[in-house]
Amino acid sequence: MDRDEAVHFLRQNGWLSRLPDAVQQDWLSGARFHQISKGERIFEVEDDPRFMVGLASGSVGAYLSYHHDETRLVLLYEEGNWFGDAAVITGERHRGTGVARTDCAILLVPATHVEKVNERHPDVWRHISMNVLFQIDSYLTLTEAALNRDPVGRVITMLISLKKLNPRHSVFNLTNEEIGQMTGLTRNTANKCLRTLEVAGAIERSYARIRVSDLQSLELYLRQTYAMN
Repeated sequence: MDRDEAVHFLRQNGWLSRLPDAVQQDWLSGARFHQISKGERIFEVEDDPRFMVGLASGSVGAYLSYHHDETRLVLLYEEGNWFGDAAVITGERHRGTGVARTDCAILLVPATHVEKVNERHPDVWRHISMNVLFQIDSYLTLTEAALNRDPVGRVITMLISLKKLNPRHSVFNLTNEEIGQMTGLTRNTANKCLRTLEVAGAIERSYARIRVSDLQSLELYLRQTYAMN
């Protein structure tokens, strides 16, 4: 993917596609195109807020460090997403680390350019804030999952959150260990929960790969488990 292809994709998909055409053009005029390799860090915890990131292809994980020796996957961004905006809005350093889980094509929009676009289009901050709130809602949904005493309910909540954050995607590359990190379950328990959902026909599985084949069934199961708890 080259820069023109990345620009075209992000203008047609995700957060940027919902902005007025004139704002899109102004926004992208300051964007820098990068291709990054699997495992490369886009930003790290405590980095200064230098840019917003538009993901044109690939997958990026957001990780939080709870202790010096414990890092957990908390969110998964697929193509079409923009992130890094919370740090740009607040001016605070990044609270997490963004790592490429596959080879990726990204657009970086410097914080200084974001401010200039906002001067010309004052409504931009509202659009950015809505994107931040959407991501916060996804994270809070995962936090809510930890309150569910039913481990299957936790996994369902996590899958629903991922699907809503990445509406274009039904397939997510996640190991049992990573699902355990996101739900507060052990790897073995996460595996048992996934097997239950697979037997029910709500998901399909292969090695480190999950397809959410029936979102409505997941949501119905979740409502039933909360009703019982």
